[in-house]
Amino acid sequence: MTGLRRLAGRRVLITGAGAGMGRATALRMAEEGASVVAVVDRVADRLDSLRAELKAMGTRAATYQVDLADPAAARSSVERAVADLAGLDVVVSNAGASRLVSFVETSLADLEHILAVNFIAGFVIGQAAARHMIESGKGGVILYTAATAEGGGIVEVPAYSASKAALINLVKAVAPALGPYGIRVNVVSPGFTETSMTADVTGDAGPLLRSLREQVPPQLPLRRMARPEEIAAVFAFLASDDASYITGANLIVDGGLTAPVHGVKWMPPA
Repeated sequence: MTGLRRLAGRRVLITGAGAGMGRATALRMAEEGASVVAVVDRVADRLDSLRAELKAMGTRAATYQVDLADPAAARSSVERAVADLAGLDVVVSNAGASRLVSFVETSLADLEHILAVNFIAGFVIGQAAARHMIESGKGGVILYTAATAEGGGIVEVPAYSASKAALINLVKAVAPALGPYGIRVNVVSPGFTETSMTADVTGDAGPLLRSLREQVPPQLPLRRMARPEEIAAVFAFLASDDASYITGANLIVDGGLTAPVHGVKWMPPA
């Protein structure tokens, strides 16, 4: 427990909240006083578990089982949250999809799915949230999850890297436009983090996760992968008034991954 109450009374929507960084962020924001939290995921069991945990913390949660690859469903999740929470103060667009496959082997279907979940859904959700925040006249915070992979950190996920680069540039484009309305827009770029996506990116969780844990940490200045809770703490900070003068920023949280000249060299298991 942090003891911080920086988000007291805030109404929060978090996508991809069933596991990993999204789940940790929902719990951290509840811990810091968020009054009601709307969470989006495509796996019902994850939503049920998180709702029970939030309830035990004294935070009311609305949960939506949504496939964010459908733009209409993504937009609807914001509209439902506004109705259920009686408004919206913070949005964390965190849901993501990836597949470990080379550039020449990436299919159009893979590309379209990854862009739909990682970028188009984020665009639609941010747009819907911004419209509500402008109409309310109270401002708000819109946050995105990108990745250091957008800078070419992992060449085996080109579609994923491109989608995250698009999010970073989206934030740079919309933050100046939304600033006059009191809306702050930022993006967090985590490095290697121990999440379900890290494990499931190939569909063969064991070898990949073992490979990451064995090869990556020794090359990082901090000598370990991030914990989801460490990324959640950054989102909570950016959502709070402690970050009241930060907008249009890409906050890199990678344990020093991008500091070395050559970065991490990681080869996936054969």
